[in-house]
Amino acid sequence: MPITVNADNLTSVLLQYATLTGKGIPELMRSNARLCAVELANRTQPFSVGKASEAGAKAKIAGETRTANDIGKVIKTKSRLDEIFAATESDKLRANLANLAASGRWDALKSILQKLGFGAIEFVSSTESFKAAHKYNRSRSTGRTKKADKLYIATSGLPAYIKEIVKRVGLSKSGWAECARQIGGVKGDGARGIPAFAKRHNAGFGKVTESIAGAKTSFTLINTIPWADKVCRPSEQRTALTMAKTKMIEQMRRAIKAAAKPKSDMKSVISDEVAKAA
Repeated sequence: MPITVNADNLTSVLLQYATLTGKGIPELMRSNARLCAVELANRTQPFSVGKASEAGAKAKIAGETRTANDIGKVIKTKSRLDEIFAATESDKLRANLANLAASGRWDALKSILQKLGFGAIEFVSSTESFKAAHKYNRSRSTGRTKKADKLYIATSGLPAYIKEIVKRVGLSKSGWAECARQIGGVKGDGARGIPAFAKRHNAGFGKVTESIAGAKTSFTLINTIPWADKVCRPSEQRTALTMAKTKMIEQMRRAIKAAAKPKSDMKSVISDEVAKAA
């Protein structure tokens, strides 16, 4: 998913600010593009808009919960067997089914349940089987799970699998974090402002191309996650671009306004605004 950042609606204030600070327009556009990458990351699900520390923590929990629930839509725990057994009318049959489950005779239990009309059932217990079931029932276009083709029941090991998969939370955001770092233009971490759980990934999903041409300078940011446009919808993309421009224009206008102040005050005010714009 590509996003292009250019000088539309910024040229006038950029020229004033460039004259005031001695910075060139390409350098200022770099700052704008980095801000845009940060906004895009925070407006990609799980949303982390707001005070960085609080928003990041809440987004991480929300993402982990959603991921665990998505897996739960496909792979059920053994408690699902209690519901199945309770649906049988014969006390003797229920007892026999429970004994088969207790002794781990999953093939025999599967055969009987299918003969009783409970549909296609698959008992799974390994990381490979969890991964296969999860992947098969996951939409490539959205990254979310869909209705499973059969009833998968985990006999063991499911909590460990879920724990491993939730570590991927933030992967969709990571493409924008990588873009922010590639754009740079600031001291320290170019992806500052993006939650740590997104920045921990370094999977190569971010790509930036630059066209440096004075007032026509542009940066194209690309998040190559297949479902990037599903977890950061067009409305959020537009908002990210608008917010980045709004923040930068406000910072530059304050610095321009500061130029009208006495020289004794101007140096420190401009210095502060330049730092903010970076």
